[in-house]
Amino acid sequence: MKPTQATKSGHIRAAVYTRISKDQSNGLGVARQETLCRKLAEEKGWEVAAVYTDNDISAYNGAPRPAYARMLEDLQAGTVNAVICVDLDRLTRRPSEIEEFITLADQTGAHLANVSGDLDLSSSDGRFRARIMGAVARQESEKKSERIIRANDQRRARGAPHLGGVRPYGYLPARATDGTPTFRIVEDEATRIRNAIDDHLAGKSLNQIAREWNQAGTRTTKGGVFSATTVRRVLASPVCAGLLKLDRETMAGNWPAIIDRATHEAIRQKTEARKGQGQGGGRPPKKLLTGLVRCANCGAPLYWRVSIRREGAYVHVAKPETGPCVTPGLSINAESLEAQVAAGVLSRLDTPEVRSEMNRPLADPTAAFLEQSEAALSTLTHDRYVRGIVSERNYLEAAEALRVKIATLQMELAAPLPELPKGDPATLWDGATLEERHRIVGTMVSGITVSEGKSGDYDPERISITWR
Repeated sequence: MKPTQATKSGHIRAAVYTRISKDQSNGLGVARQETLCRKLAEEKGWEVAAVYTDNDISAYNGAPRPAYARMLEDLQAGTVNAVICVDLDRLTRRPSEIEEFITLADQTGAHLANVSGDLDLSSSDGRFRARIMGAVARQESEKKSERIIRANDQRRARGAPHLGGVRPYGYLPARATDGTPTFRIVEDEATRIRNAIDDHLAGKSLNQIAREWNQAGTRTTKGGVFSATTVRRVLASPVCAGLLKLDRETMAGNWPAIIDRATHEAIRQKTEARKGQGQGGGRPPKKLLTGLVRCANCGAPLYWRVSIRREGAYVHVAKPETGPCVTPGLSINAESLEAQVAAGVLSRLDTPEVRSEMNRPLADPTAAFLEQSEAALSTLTHDRYVRGIVSERNYLEAAEALRVKIATLQMELAAPLPELPKGDPATLWDGATLEERHRIVGTMVSGITVSEGKSGDYDPERISITWR
């Protein structure tokens, strides 16, 4: 052992180290540890030179512990020459770190004092005890981790949610009669969710819904204001449909649903389609065909601009992300194109077969099959992790087959398209706003491509319309 100068002179400058893996008392736990360590230092006549605290950090999973690392650096530098902790498992739960600390103590002559009992790292017996205690602490952590995993598997198999963290909007954490975690509905928030879903499916933007909620004084469960993004998360959350979302599967939860499954699929499809389009759907279209017209050659969007002829046109605007195109100056007269598309829309709207198809309800059998498949997966998970009557191999094979079936059914259970207007199409079209017309076109048309043509008169043959 190579003692430091401070050790030779008998002066001990101690580092107090405190740590808690999960702090649920706002720092009171580490404060109590510091009090106990300072009392021990006073009894030994040691000076407390510094306090190093890693609060809410595990010593088991290998996560970085900044304060612990600084303490080791100070020990190496001789700034401190002793460490005081409540118990060895506060210092570390990893045998490899125990060995690292023993080596450092041997090099520097550092002392180690525990409130629960000192360890003399200068002797073989003391080092042996430290290693045994470290191995025991490691085993305890591993057993705790295994218990948590089993408890989570059992909880999920029963459809019970995890009540930790921020509560979902529309619900409060609760307990069933048998003590199982669950949720209970917050009625005013649930009503707000249902109304917002109806509004968004009818065309109201997420930004507008967020503005209305904020103006009414509604706040998120964290106390913040709503944005289009946070509204989207609330409306499309599977929790609102009574569903427990796991990594690779969805199963029925044990709490009451705010909306039915068909409505959840409808709003999920709509909000997923809107992701990445900006403004949360809040910016109304400036032109009838905004977002629908593209170049037939490269697929780049055509934007409404005033052409060199001083007339409105949908023009190929070169952008870095679109790459080179052989028709970079492509354009088409906007008024003529909009008239051609509108005529096609009105013609199809006047067909009973189209109206019947576009206004179709969600297929109830599909929703029922989806619920049955998810229930089967839930039962299979329960039989594997709770009852233990299904082997791991059989579980994985059956679960994968069910997940594929569920994914297929979810695709079939697509959101219904907005209900088309009743009555004479031409009359309804004439009385509709630009936003309403844009929505009707988007209901009927999935895309419009424009190919290269000769300048001069409008040529409808350059236009290809893909109907839904």
